Amino acid sequence: MKPLEPKYYLEYQEVKERLAELEKNEWNILKKGDAKEEFKRYMHHELTKELKIYPCSMLPYNGMGRLPFQFFRVRPVKEIVNPSLRTEFSYAPIYFSKTQRANLYGSPVFYASNDPLTALMEVVRNYKYYKDNPNEEYYLSYWRLKDSRKINLSFLLNGNISSENPFYPLVDFQNNNLENILIKDGLNKKQIEGVKLLFEFYSKVFLKDENYAISSYIADTHLYSDSKYRTDILMYPSLQTDSRSINFAIHPNFVDERMYLKAVFRLKVDDMKYLNSQIHSMTYTFKNYGIMKESSLIWRPDMRDSEEFQPILDEFRKLDYMTIEKNSN
Repeated sequence: MKPLEPKYYLEYQEVKERLAELEKNEWNILKKGDAKEEFKRYMHHELTKELKIYPCSMLPYNGMGRLPFQFFRVRPVKEIVNPSLRTEFSYAPIYFSKTQRANLYGSPVFYASNDPLTALMEVVRNYKYYKDNPNEEYYLSYWRLKDSRKINLSFLLNGNISSENPFYPLVDFQNNNLENILIKDGLNKKQIEGVKLLFEFYSKVFLKDENYAISSYIADTHLYSDSKYRTDILMYPSLQTDSRSINFAIHPNFVDERMYLKAVFRLKVDDMKYLNSQIHSMTYTFKNYGIMKESSLIWRPDMRDSEEFQPILDEFRKLDYMTIEKNSN
């Protein structure tokens, strides 16, 4: 892909002023029945008519590198029709997919988190939901990568991520790598700072977007791009943990070809503790669990004294970045 000429890039102050104007926009949201391609053309025009460029980044990454790629996804038990099917715990079917933070309707993605507590918090979200649904039970599915082949990563972490986050090194890497590329392309220092400000803006607006108009479009340009640089995994901070952990939006083809379901746990949240108006810890009880054996998801009725369960529980303990108490029954 041929880089843009330096003349197309704005300097920092001009980018800052135009972003201030852009934030005043009232955005249309894509609804079922709307023309998707027309919406995408509208969004691209609105985002580039003042800023001239629309920045996307993609990092090829070795799948078995240092980053902790383990994926956790939660669904309420009441939504599951047949718990023996792996697809019940995967991404939504096309017909049922609606516009959310990281996808447009009709273009489903696999939503997950990098640890079990975050996955639960993304579904439970607040104390009121927990109190209004005290007997709610959840399925927590645990997914892994099949191999160490290259992954096309994109991340919206600039200006949002806590230093406690295990993926924090990606921000420094992206900023340094981006600067080196832009220097080679002939941009001056003020233009480079302008591009960095754009990345920071899109990272922040992705999380702040309450009706998902901009965020769904941003995600779609990465995950459903027609180019060979299409993103496999889009990463963004979890609002529920104050950016101390990561959420993933993953392309369905990548899930089918490159990931496998390791186990599913049925659990109940017994208690939640709050700190500064946010969930700080949970106590939950494991009810039972299922293990993938070849093509079958085999459910075990009793978790105690299970040789299969203990190694997985040990993996959970290593992943916890906040307090989680776990009971086997």
